[in-house]
Amino acid sequence: MGITTTYTPDMSKSIREDLIDVITNIAPDETQALSNFGRSDAEQTLHEWLKDDYGTAGENAVVEGADADAQDVTPPVRASNRVQTLRKVFGISDRLEAVTKAGRKSEIKYQTARHLKMLARDIDWAYLNQGQGQTGDGNTLPDMMDGMFYIIQTNAENFGGTYDPTNELTEDLLTNMCQQCFEQGSKPDLIIAAPYQKRVISTFNGSDRLTINATASEKKIINVVDYFETDFGMCKVVPTTNITSATDAGSKYNPLYILKKELWKSAWLKGIKTEKLARMGLSTKIQISAHLTLEARAEEGNAIITRLYSGAV
Repeated sequence: MGITTTYTPDMSKSIREDLIDVITNIAPDETQALSNFGRSDAEQTLHEWLKDDYGTAGENAVVEGADADAQDVTPPVRASNRVQTLRKVFGISDRLEAVTKAGRKSEIKYQTARHLKMLARDIDWAYLNQGQGQTGDGNTLPDMMDGMFYIIQTNAENFGGTYDPTNELTEDLLTNMCQQCFEQGSKPDLIIAAPYQKRVISTFNGSDRLTINATASEKKIINVVDYFETDFGMCKVVPTTNITSATDAGSKYNPLYILKKELWKSAWLKGIKTEKLARMGLSTKIQISAHLTLEARAEEGNAIITRLYSGAV
């Protein structure tokens, strides 16, 4: 029997759903530590390197005709970090790969790209947050690297080890930490901060030491601090959401890193590898893995401020 009223979309069974053919992902994907550090090669699961310095400068004068007496030579110091294995694994059914999908043609390719970013963020998180690592037992405990939170000890401010809303980042404190790095022979050039601390730095303007973006064509000033200049170096300031907050009495607290980029390397035992695993049924399983550690060539050339107040939970 025919339809006697006006034929509308609500009556039809052949109207395609209104699904936009785009996938929107707003999750943060920045990797400020991993992206800013150079690369080196690891050859063992315990990666080692040598550290040396010039000692302390002092008075140097000899009498005319003096004999040449050999002075003590201080050998380089050996440092190390444990190679850590990280991976992501996902499985896609044959039917899901075959059907028409919104926003992507191949679910395997889409998820591979997605999981590669996720793995990079996990590496960055380890660099920024991981404490003292451990040696695996080959059974239940994996090898874990030391992260910057544990490695940087020479120049460290922790407000007496207490959490308090008065633990505020100030321009003087930040400059003092840069000075401590300089006194160790380094000129820091990178500050990695949690979003709250990035905003705090944007309010500093002692001696006009901030670089602020200005858009002349739109006649406006964008209050975004890109660089913080001190007597001891020009530091690029970058925010990250990968710094984990500690909580205490309803408040959040974060560390802040003041770094010399050339003093840090990503030491790769094996590069990132993407591989299809053996099929066990009607699906494809993909494994993405990385074997690397954080190489700190001179931790004393960097600084960390911990227990910085970062607002209410």
